[in-house]
Amino acid sequence: MMVVFVGGDRSGFEAALQGFLKKNALGVYTSIDDPTIDHIQSCVFAQDLFAGPQVYVFRDVHKEVFEGTVSLVSKLSTENVLVFQVEKILKKEREVLEKNNWTIIELSQEKAKKSAPSFLLADAFLKRDKKAVFSALHVELMAKPPEEVHRGLWYQVKSMKLVASGASETDSGLHPFVYKKVKQACKLFSEEELDAMSESLVSMYHESHRGELDFPVALEQFALRWTR
Repeated sequence: MMVVFVGGDRSGFEAALQGFLKKNALGVYTSIDDPTIDHIQSCVFAQDLFAGPQVYVFRDVHKEVFEGTVSLVSKLSTENVLVFQVEKILKKEREVLEKNNWTIIELSQEKAKKSAPSFLLADAFLKRDKKAVFSALHVELMAKPPEEVHRGLWYQVKSMKLVASGASETDSGLHPFVYKKVKQACKLFSEEELDAMSESLVSMYHESHRGELDFPVALEQFALRWTR
């Protein structure tokens, strides 16, 4: 089964995804953010002799990657369930996918227009301010799904690892103002801590979606552990 969610915001997608999984009696799934063509192809052919068909969710699929996926659509026959989240889909792509029996689900655009990014948690985390992080975290969790809050923290850690590795402002691709803040934050975290935080966020994400831990609680524990 191939499914494409089009448009909407992050929280709208997460809500629609959970509804889709429940409706189709699909429980455990593997999530891959910003996948490559190789990621997608490997999931097409992935097999588990004991668990049966696997469910893969590809979040934030880049335009070029999705175009490449559509070009290979005739070769993507699989017993697994592949779910894609894309910003938009072209008419010619829609025609190809519908012809090959893909399910296309349009998400509402209203929330995306109204929502505004919050930098409170990001700024507090980069300053390693425990009180400010914990306060901002609760504000975010009241307004957003834990997946979106997690994504914000993951972005900060990934940016710090990139800058700590020696990437210049140009190489990093970060806005100059953001690069300056991240570079300053790198002085507060060791490379070992950045590696440990990265591993913690990855395992937290997958364990929460396997039902092995409470996502909001895990985010709180992460915030308490890595701030001062």
